[in-house]
Amino acid sequence: MLRTYADSYCNVYSGLALINREKKQKLVCYERTKILFGPFPEKEMKSYLKSGDWKSRSGAITIETAAPWVRRIEGEYWNVVGLPIDRLKKYLKKCRLV
Repeated sequence: MLRTYADSYCNVYSGLALINREKKQKLVCYERTKILFGPFPEKEMKSYLKSGDWKSRSGAITIETAAPWVRRIEGEYWNVVGLPIDRLKKYLKKCRLV
């Protein structure tokens, strides 16, 4: 899997669904963030795999552990971590929940 990321983009998607029953509002959306990876040198990749940090990770890696190989992030960083906070704030305001 790590080899497929090397020198290419990876798309990360997260979805949100907010429902305000009192106002009968429903907002559903998703956020996409593109991550450009550089090369994964064989020695570093083997060391990472040996560490076991890839276990129980979506895509076998987290943005924190991938930092040495990330060249660019296009979109919201927090979406990659797991929750598109900027989009959530916007929708909570739209629903008048904050």
